[in-house]
Amino acid sequence: KPTCDQKELVDMGFTRAGCPCCALSPLPPLSTVDADLVSAGLLLVDTHNHLHQSAGGAVRRCDSYEAVLAVAEACWDSVLARCAEGPRSLPGLGVHPWQAHEVAEGWEARLRALLQQHPRALVGEIGLCKCARSLRGPGAKARVWPQQLRVFRTQLALAAELQRPTSVHCVKAHSSLVAALDDLDVLPPAVGLHSFSGSAHQIGQLLSTRAGPRLYFGFSHTVNVAMGGAAEPQPALLDAIRAVPERKLLVESDCADERSATLALPLALRLVADARGWTLERAARTTTENGLRFLRGDDGDDRDAGGAERPVCVACEPTAGSDESARPRLLVVSQCSR
Repeated sequence: KPTCDQKELVDMGFTRAGCPCCALSPLPPLSTVDADLVSAGLLLVDTHNHLHQSAGGAVRRCDSYEAVLAVAEACWDSVLARCAEGPRSLPGLGVHPWQAHEVAEGWEARLRALLQQHPRALVGEIGLCKCARSLRGPGAKARVWPQQLRVFRTQLALAAELQRPTSVHCVKAHSSLVAALDDLDVLPPAVGLHSFSGSAHQIGQLLSTRAGPRLYFGFSHTVNVAMGGAAEPQPALLDAIRAVPERKLLVESDCADERSATLALPLALRLVADARGWTLERAARTTTENGLRFLRGDDGDDRDAGGAERPVCVACEPTAGSDESARPRLLVVSQCSR
């Protein structure tokens, strides 16, 4: 059974006091994360995985919260079953762009009904992908791309209507993404661009749009490094990670089996830490705080509609020596604006 002293993790410098795999108390539900837990060091938030597909017999990782994302209607029930096992797992319900051409009649109504039944659920995985296999072949692009775009826009509008965070796959379709967001009267509260594959320049462009304040950017070792066959991250990837505002960085495993995710999530953390020149501890703290905000559907804006600073808890701003009069500190995380 994997534990916090698992050799691979120790070799990478990862340990965590109070590991529940060592028969200590389990992590509390997402809504009750407190300052002590966040400051414990290397608690992580896996903002995008597909562990509902994990083979039986694997044990749940001890060191993270997670969002488990569906890719098609056929796996909505298995996602919900996975997340019903514990309060640290949030379900994501949606249709991936690779499966958008396969939706059955009435899918939108069924998705809406399930999201309403499960108020913690994200909308996802959704998105746009111009590299999808379904777009290959004579006449396929003209036939399938409009369907992919319709399915994405429908789900994005649903996320906005129900005010749910959404996890988005976007490959070579950033202009179509921006256009879809611009066409919404109300935006989703948080939009995570998972395993982001764009450039630093594209990040700047996206952040300058109307939806920019709602965007988060997730990075994984699985897709951003390993899928390209590279032994080390490419310079363009490191530049992209450095271009993301600190409060908008997410890490994810993007894995479909538990054992792989156990190593992939720390590798994603190391990727971010190396790109930014941070310690692992700083990367863990930053991405954990960001991940919790994203999963709660928080855009990270610290000012209310009137421009006043919102109160935050010590879990979100625990820096020693900070000016305590600058902003009220709350000990109850459920009351925190972040």
